[in-house]
Amino acid sequence: MAQGRPGRPKKADSAKAAPTGRRRKDRAKLGGDGRLKLSAPEIPGYVTRTANDVDTRLYDLTELDDWEFVHKDEIGNQFGEHNVTPGNRDLGTRVSRVVGTDKFGKPIYGYLLKKKKQFWNEDRKEKFKRVDETEETLKRAKGVENADGSIKFGS
Repeated sequence: MAQGRPGRPKKADSAKAAPTGRRRKDRAKLGGDGRLKLSAPEIPGYVTRTANDVDTRLYDLTELDDWEFVHKDEIGNQFGEHNVTPGNRDLGTRVSRVVGTDKFGKPIYGYLLKKKKQFWNEDRKEKFKRVDETEETLKRAKGVENADGSIKFGS
């Protein structure tokens, strides 16, 4: 048995070489849940979002709410990290890109939508008003147990 210095052997010089493998180029596009975000240039006076073409989602947002499709001429040539023209599969001028696949392996498209900031702010106020009312109801609840084991809420 050769006598040497005690402890861990020195790492080989090859281990000091640059790491191999793929790294993300832009960590800033990661959301809190670890997925890449789609980003789009700001459209003055509007709030933007991406909506997937799944079930009736696009109909609900564009026909039953105030969201509108964004068209290529409104944002130039960028949507997310990809160029709009190659990623856009819409036959018209709507801005879209593939965001995933369904259970059959067919592509799911995400469409860029916009809503006037005024409408968006009004909707947010209404949403938070309902949340505040629910919180107040919960704070007032007395949680009295009835004889049958059910709980009575309210005063």
